[in-house]
Amino acid sequence: MKPVLVIRTSDKEYGEKLANNFNRSADSIFQTYVFSETEAFEEFAKTNIINVLLCDEDISIIEGEDLRADLMINLTEASFVREDDVADGCIHTIIKFQPYDDIIKEVKSLYRDFLTPDRPKEKAEMLIKKLRVVCSPIGGAYSSTFALALASYYSQTGPTIFLTFDPFFVLPNKEKDIREGTLSDLWLYLSQGSGVSYPNVRMAEHIRFCASRYGNLELLNSVSYWYDICDIDEVIMHNILDSICNTGVFQNAVFDLGFFGKPSIQALEAADIIYVPTVDTPLNQKKIAEFKRQLSYSNNGIFMEKIRELNLPVDEGLKGEYDYSKLLEGKLGRYIAAQDL
Repeated sequence: MKPVLVIRTSDKEYGEKLANNFNRSADSIFQTYVFSETEAFEEFAKTNIINVLLCDEDISIIEGEDLRADLMINLTEASFVREDDVADGCIHTIIKFQPYDDIIKEVKSLYRDFLTPDRPKEKAEMLIKKLRVVCSPIGGAYSSTFALALASYYSQTGPTIFLTFDPFFVLPNKEKDIREGTLSDLWLYLSQGSGVSYPNVRMAEHIRFCASRYGNLELLNSVSYWYDICDIDEVIMHNILDSICNTGVFQNAVFDLGFFGKPSIQALEAADIIYVPTVDTPLNQKKIAEFKRQLSYSNNGIFMEKIRELNLPVDEGLKGEYDYSKLLEGKLGRYIAAQDL
């Protein structure tokens, strides 16, 4: 008799799709059930032994004491789960919005570890060294220019990628023979491959095909059409982050966020530092205060400790069109170097 796996989620459609993928898996080892209603789940639990319970994180928090299973696994809407966040003996956590095949692999691995606790475990690790997100609620704060300059600065020490989600940002000094790929091309590639784990080499090659290259810096332009931003869902955002952070190709990444849709939360979660450029005026101070207030209500306020406000110098040489090769030669470049960002 197969071990029983129960998916406990408030999203019935998601749960049924995930269960179907478990059941269609070529080496399926579970008998899978889905419950979106508390009463139905409780009735099932009265008469059945649950070997693995895959449960929405918010449901686990509310109903934790009433949930029983040999192995408990939380589904989180966060983008990354670091190994240090899960101590021995605690409930395991995996990412909800990732390809179904990857969820199945993780659940099977955790169940094998549960059955054979002495088996050596593989340690997951983000291969990227720095992941910075730049965003600001203030217009005219030169957020995109700063993000590009920061990425250019990082590229002096190792392979770096700059990615902008601002659909109206134009990269400077664009040469005619440089590739014209955009975030839309990467988004299309990843959406066509939903549920497929790509080899790192293949993914790295595709990122480079979509990007423009300046020395050690890969510059990935924003979407081809502004409404493509609306089509970037949690799964695509996870795949973008995973493809950049875990291919082993880039040492540093700078995201010019430029929008605050739901998927942007994943970028903020993945970042080690969130830079918020500002212009010091009474009105802007109120905007920053409101920005922080709203972020404090997201993900238990974990973003607050990552925020670094920056009053950037006005670099006259970077107003209007400018030569990319001169980006770090003025006040902004000297500021970045002096602050050791």
